[in-house]
Amino acid sequence: MFYLIIQYFINYLEIPQYFHHIVEAEWAIELALEYDRPVAATMCMGPNGDGDGNSPGECAVRLAKAGAQLIGVNCLYDPYITLDTMRMMKEALGKEDQKPFLMCQALGFMTPDTKTNYGWCDIAEYAYGKLLLLLHYNELR
Repeated sequence: MFYLIIQYFINYLEIPQYFHHIVEAEWAIELALEYDRPVAATMCMGPNGDGDGNSPGECAVRLAKAGAQLIGVNCLYDPYITLDTMRMMKEALGKEDQKPFLMCQALGFMTPDTKTNYGWCDIAEYAYGKLLLLLHYNELR
């Protein structure tokens, strides 16, 4: 059934996303490549890397080597932490001469003092105090 849905209803892009372990992302990319569509893969991680302790740079290289044409991180951290993570990924890809497209999806609120691998889920304001952390338009310009 999954094959039929992808083959006949999805025409553009396969997006395995929100993986916390690089091995799971590699498996998903391998499966997605079977359908002859471009593959974009993202991981939910920050500067500490994935759930197994792999650095953002190592994860980026492994995503690219697995065959994803577009790689990145998504929605565990604020824009500043997310961009720091993307910088680490880009530096590692440059050293390995890999050139996939990069993407990121940051949160619309701050994640201060987040030192764990779970970003906004571990902040003291989770889940009901997040309104105080919303980013203003002027902070995003």
